[in-house]
Order: sequence, then structure tokens, then C-alpha cells
Amino acid sequence: MGNINAYTYNPDPSGRFRADQSQSGTYIQYGGFLRATLTLPADIIAESFAFGSSSRRTIQGSNPSFSIFGVGVKKQFDHKKFALGVNAIQPFSTYKTFESTVSSNGFTQSSRFQLPFRSFGLTFSYSFGKLTFSNPNEKKKGVNNDDLKQGDQGMGGGGAPAGGGR
Repeated sequence: MGNINAYTYNPDPSGRFRADQSQSGTYIQYGGFLRATLTLPADIIAESFAFGSSSRRTIQGSNPSFSIFGVGVKKQFDHKKFALGVNAIQPFSTYKTFESTVSSNGFTQSSRFQLPFRSFGLTFSYSFGKLTFSNPNEKKKGVNNDDLKQGDQGMGGGGAPAGGGR
């Protein structure tokens, strides 16, 4: 499964803050997400995901693009009651690097920083039983013909004949 999003934006629609004409105009921002699950023989499940977004222009510069990738495998045991797995986030890159530039009349600032992003994990899950979502106060479905009073035959009154018999 996946999705793709794209939209246009103008970082300075009023035109008041433009440092130069390079920041004017309408830009496109886009991003996407992908996820895949593969069920293999012997109760083994492989999963992966990826996410990404484009860089974004601002009034004074730009913000960096971003992406992330993850993969995992798990083995289910005892009629799928519990599972053991391993996973990895950003397995091919130790750090996530972010670069940005801000500029205006008279100055330019560039920054670059890195975050340790690679990770490996071990997972364990256990199912304690079957969950059922039912309301104990809910009446069972069926037809109950209790809308007529006993002895009333739908005529009103309390079962006494019309005219107040004894």
C-alpha cells in the first residue's frame, strides 16, 4: 500500500519579505509513503516501509528533504500466539544529514547537522486470547411480540369489556 501527496505553495504570497526574486513564485511540495507485507511459508512475515518528502522553500531559504526506510522479519509460533522478529531502520546509513540555507540582503547562513539514525531491534509479541467486542447489555436479536397487554387484544382498556362490566 502507499500514497503520494503533492501540493503547491507560495512562501511569501504578499511579496513583502522577498530578499530577491529567487524566492518568488509558487513551488511544489511532494511526499510519499510505501508499505509492503509478504507472508512466507512457515509463518514467516517480512515487512518494509519507506517515507519521503521533498525539500521546501521558505521566505529566506530552504528546508531539506527527508526520507526514511525500514525493514523487518518475524516468525510466528504456537498457532500465531507469539512472534519473534528483527527489524532495522536506515540499515544502509549511520546518520541522517540535514542541510539548510537561509539568505537575505546582506547575509547567508548555511547549516548542516547529522543525527544517528540507524537502529536495529528485536521484537516479541504475545496474544493472550481472542478479543470479542460485544455489549453484555445488548438484547439478542429476534422477534418479541410483547407489545400487546395480556387480555387487551389491542382494544385499549385493561381487559374489561367496554361499558364497565362487572
